Amino acid sequence: MRFELDLAEKVKSLARRRGADIVGIANVERWEHAPLKLSPQGLLPEARSVIVIGGHVPDSCLEVGGPPPWSEPGPAMAMGIAEYIAAQSAFWVSKFLEDEGYATFFVPPTSAWRYRPYKDIEEPWAPDLSHMHAAVAAGLGEFAWNCNFLSYEYGPRVRLMSIVTAAPLKADPLYSGPPLCDLCMECRKHCPSGALSTETEGLVEVKIEDRVFKYLKKNKWRCGASDHFLIDVRKEWPEKIDADTVLEMEEKYGQYTWECSCYKSCMPPHLRADDDRYHVYRRKKEFQPTADHPLRAQMVSERLINMAFADGMDLIAFLSKEDLRAAGTTLEDFLPGAENAILLGIHYPGSVEGSSASAGERFSYFSKETVGTESAALDGALYQIAFTEQKLVKYLEDRGWAALSDSDLDPKSLLAPAGLDNKPGYSYMVSITDAPLSPIARVEIPSQDGVPERNSRAATDVGVQALACGEGSLKAVLQPSPRAMRNVPVNVTEVVGKKATEFGAELFGVSGVERLNDLAGSLEQEMLRDGYFTAMDKGPMHGKADVHIDHSPLDVKRPDSYLDNPRSVIVCGIHPTNANLDRALKEPSEPVAPYAYSQMQTLIELRYLAFKLVCYLEQFGYRSFATCDLFGQASYVYNNRPFWGGTTGLYPDATANSLPAVAAGLGDMGWHGVAITPEYGIRQRFIAIVTEAPLDQSTLYHGPPLCRQCGECVRACPVTALPSESSVSIQLEDKTLQWATLDPLRCDWAKRYGLVGEAGPKYLGSQTDILPPEKITPDNLRQAMEQLDPLQKARISILPRCLQVCPTCPAAGE
Repeated sequence: MRFELDLAEKVKSLARRRGADIVGIANVERWEHAPLKLSPQGLLPEARSVIVIGGHVPDSCLEVGGPPPWSEPGPAMAMGIAEYIAAQSAFWVSKFLEDEGYATFFVPPTSAWRYRPYKDIEEPWAPDLSHMHAAVAAGLGEFAWNCNFLSYEYGPRVRLMSIVTAAPLKADPLYSGPPLCDLCMECRKHCPSGALSTETEGLVEVKIEDRVFKYLKKNKWRCGASDHFLIDVRKEWPEKIDADTVLEMEEKYGQYTWECSCYKSCMPPHLRADDDRYHVYRRKKEFQPTADHPLRAQMVSERLINMAFADGMDLIAFLSKEDLRAAGTTLEDFLPGAENAILLGIHYPGSVEGSSASAGERFSYFSKETVGTESAALDGALYQIAFTEQKLVKYLEDRGWAALSDSDLDPKSLLAPAGLDNKPGYSYMVSITDAPLSPIARVEIPSQDGVPERNSRAATDVGVQALACGEGSLKAVLQPSPRAMRNVPVNVTEVVGKKATEFGAELFGVSGVERLNDLAGSLEQEMLRDGYFTAMDKGPMHGKADVHIDHSPLDVKRPDSYLDNPRSVIVCGIHPTNANLDRALKEPSEPVAPYAYSQMQTLIELRYLAFKLVCYLEQFGYRSFATCDLFGQASYVYNNRPFWGGTTGLYPDATANSLPAVAAGLGDMGWHGVAITPEYGIRQRFIAIVTEAPLDQSTLYHGPPLCRQCGECVRACPVTALPSESSVSIQLEDKTLQWATLDPLRCDWAKRYGLVGEAGPKYLGSQTDILPPEKITPDNLRQAMEQLDPLQKARISILPRCLQVCPTCPAAGE
């Protein structure tokens, strides 16, 4: 018998399929006692429900993360990956609800703080929406005394995302079990900054329905000095801490790293497990490992192999503690009771060398600027291997074992003991566990010309096909299949388009190389940027800017800048939810960061898509290269968090890949220089994939004009970077492309450097508001950036006003 899941169950099912570990739903009436500016209705007036999604941070990563005083997070950096998994789940749930006809607002992780009181918000450190309060309202748990959220399943070890929606979803009941916080005070005992014992002011009371929740009213500046401003807790701290003293300490001591001792040491009573080998309580697991069986190690190993290959890994190896001890590595130094290490490998598509960076290095590596210079699929590969590593670790934890990701063990040090070479174009990660696994087990996808033959195996069957052989070793016999796409009678373009859609693309088009070369030649004539320069603040996240000027020219790139013999360029697009743009800067909440985060998340999903599609093309012999900006002419927009960790929060602006999208038949150019499509207007982002595959070229768009020439973008620009008459005009075959002659330095002044309050910073409480002079020079730009609000400068987001006012989105009522 078939039955229809109600919408709430569909939402929860989708969230879990996309990686969520916990999901709860609240109705907006549970915020009736909250300030309107900090409520769901403040973000989306028609809101009916709030969905809260949580990603579990692997327990061992917190339980072994740096000994007291825990001034270094160590493996606890894994919480960043858990956050990205939760964000990916929330992104696709938001899009699902919008497709169902409900306005939906995607709320990012809480890094977009208003450090100062803002208008009628009297307290500092205000987010757009508190995910902890939302999680309690959604029935997922309670507050801890220390103000953290405690879930019934994982305690505080989750990263949260919220979705505000007009969908009338069935709310979950509030948590009604035994108290999750018993005032054990382990958090206060271990807090190195004294935030839970010094400068406190009683308790905060939060009323939700008939429940009253309480938590400590602490000095958030004392807590945030370490957790957000990264002040070294080993130094001498003053008795009173506020915004001024935090900046003074940062200038005096510099930045060290963050600690999360309350996060590590806190655990609800029913989940506590004492273990003398650890500094904090361990979390009791729902299941405990059963008695050993001769086949148990093989069974677990085969399951891990299945999971790894189903997630796109190209290599997995298991190495015992004895094997690694012989090679000079003691696993127990990283995880008490460790028995085995799990090595994962993934091939980077394109001519990009792999990296085996670990923990903090990897976070820095992810934040590299890759627009037009490195394959955007590179980041997709790194996301994939990081997500897979955490998936395997959670699988082992769920079955009662300890498992650690993000350790300081160098993955490359495991290659030789595993009998592997350090191949170019591969990246590796290593996990450590006390689970029984097959020793010196290795399963590797066969390669041809350095490219794994991923189409040679059914991922779900790999573990079943693995054969036990030799002295307990496990190997998979995988026969490569011929790269047959070039010789089969199918429409290759149609096949690739269907794959792109399967991987998440909502728009798909193809341009031939000749068409793009013609366009590049015209750009070289029309878009002369003599005198253009960029600046980078290389100073700390807070405090005075250290400005460096770069005069490197913006050369127009072509498809053969990426591959020697390109045949086609694929352009794929993904549409973020409308409400994040529609509601940006609007009363009562005046949010700006959620818009910027939705753009960032869309670009992450595109890179992830590009990785999968490039791998698909390469397995058939077509080398491919993905780029966020094919012609290399786009600039950047500032955001308070970059693609993955790091401190330089830049993402490519909306002009990136707009012209290639038009060349691929997806739409037309708007006066603001951004591509407009019939489906979504300006509300999508694009990725371009240069490939050797001979695909059918899409016809250019010849429908009704998509740009109304209304001039709204010109009038909305706070720095007058868009003229009303001067334009670039390029002939592309039988089509004329026309857009405004942008003043890139004036545009960058607002969007790239965050100097103009009306572009977004003032809505986060920034005190920076410097309009550009008539002529922008390196000297006056440097002087302006040195006046950036030292407190808020790293926590701002930008809303391109020209895009918000563009009346071209069918989904917005056209």
